[in-house]
Amino acid sequence: MEAPWDKKEESELKKKHRETFQDFTRPLLLMGLWVILVLLQPHMSGAIILTVLTILMFIMGKIPPASLVRGLLLHAIPLLLVALLLFSLLIPVVYDKSMPEFVSERFAHSQKRMDLFRDRDSVDADGRRQIEQAEIAFGVGGLTGVGLGRSTQKLNWLAEAHNDFIFPIIGEELGLIGTLSVLLFFMLFLISGFSIAARASNMAARNIAAGFTFLIVFQAFLNMAVATSLIPATGISLPFFSAGGTANIIFAVAAALILCVSKTGVQRNPELVRVLDQRKS
Repeated sequence: MEAPWDKKEESELKKKHRETFQDFTRPLLLMGLWVILVLLQPHMSGAIILTVLTILMFIMGKIPPASLVRGLLLHAIPLLLVALLLFSLLIPVVYDKSMPEFVSERFAHSQKRMDLFRDRDSVDADGRRQIEQAEIAFGVGGLTGVGLGRSTQKLNWLAEAHNDFIFPIIGEELGLIGTLSVLLFFMLFLISGFSIAARASNMAARNIAAGFTFLIVFQAFLNMAVATSLIPATGISLPFFSAGGTANIIFAVAAALILCVSKTGVQRNPELVRVLDQRKS
C-alpha cells in the first residue's frame, strides 16, 4: 500500500513538471520552431534577433529559477539533442548531403561576411566594395553633411542605399550631427519604452512594451553597427528609416502598441489620483 506522503510527493512532482512545461518548455518550443524556420531560409541575423528576444521575454516573465533549471536539464537540452539527431538523419535523405556540407553551403554567405570582418584584405575588391563605399559616405559627410538629398554615394555607388545601408547616406547628407541625432532618437526610444514597461499594470502589458521596444532598438543598433564596421554584415534594415512597406507597417504597429500600454496599461499613483480628483471637485 502506497503511503499518503508518497502520493503527496508524486502530486507535487507532477505539478512542478506541469508548471515547468507551461512556463518554460511550451514557449521555448514555439519560438524554437520559428527560429528553425528562419534559419532554413537562411537568415542568421533574424534567428539571432528572435533568440535574444526570447531570452528577454523569459527574463521579463520572471520565471522561477527552479523552473528554468528543470526546463533546461529535463526538456531543452534533450530536445536540442533530438532535433540535431533528426536533422543529421533527414538532411542526407532530403538534400543528398551530409550535415556539415549542408551547413557549409547554406551559410556560405555568412562565412564570407565573417571573413570580410576579420580580415578585409583577404577578400577581393568586390567583396570589400560595400563597406568601403559606406566609409566614403561617412567621410564625405563630415560634421554637417552635404545637404539633404545631395548624396552621391546613393547613385549606384553604395548598394542597398535605401535599405540596409541607409545610415551611411544619412551620414553623408546630414553629417555627424545627423547620425548622432538618429542614435539619440533610438536611445530615447529605448529609455521611454522600458520606462513604460516598468510602470505597466500587468505582466502582459509589460512584456508587450519591453518586447517591442527591444525588437526595434536592437535591430536599429545592429544596422548602425554594420554600417560602421563594428560587426559583420547582417542584412538588417534600419527601423523607421529604411524603405520597405511591410517592415514599416510592423514597426508602426509595434510603436502603437507601446503607446497603447502607456495610455491604458500603466499603473497609476493612488496619491496623485486622489489629489487630481480633489482638484476636479
